[in-house]
Amino acid sequence: MNTIFEVERELLIKQIPYSLFEKDRYIELKSNKYGRIRITETDFVNKFSVIRKNDVLVSYCTLKEVIDFVKKYVKPVEPVECTKIDNSENLTDTQLKISEILDAMKDLLLYKNKKYGDSAINPKKIFYKGDSTNSILIRLDDKIGRVMSNTDEKPRTNDVADIIGYCTLLLISMGVTAEDIAKFKD
Repeated sequence: MNTIFEVERELLIKQIPYSLFEKDRYIELKSNKYGRIRITETDFVNKFSVIRKNDVLVSYCTLKEVIDFVKKYVKPVEPVECTKIDNSENLTDTQLKISEILDAMKDLLLYKNKKYGDSAINPKKIFYKGDSTNSILIRLDDKIGRVMSNTDEKPRTNDVADIIGYCTLLLISMGVTAEDIAKFKD
């Protein structure tokens, strides 16, 4: 069972002491449409994620540390005990593969972002002075060019994965949110 807390975002951000954070400690906080933060344990959260305050990186910490802090200092709004939902029985083979590939892509993107930094969204602008969106479009051009010039029967998996990653970063650079994507469901 994973404990989920919903607390007011501003209340939580204001109350978290900076001493709680040190380099290489992690947590994931997701804001919902009501301005509340949902703190939830996921398979990936213990690897890495960030807390942002006004869209500026505050720091990293473990999920357990934030949950312990919230239990001690912040009154949760309707704490809920929940279990992980397994919908795999209701999914087709293709749907399961979609889920597996997207989970693997998420892991890969977060790994690369941690390892190589946030240069796609926040370029260093040493030589290229344009914005992040154009920088990502240039990288996409290069990757698509590699796929097109490939003489093999199938494109290289690495090139396709990079294109998916750059498309994800492009959406981020354009300011697209999860809610924006959800609107495409019929």
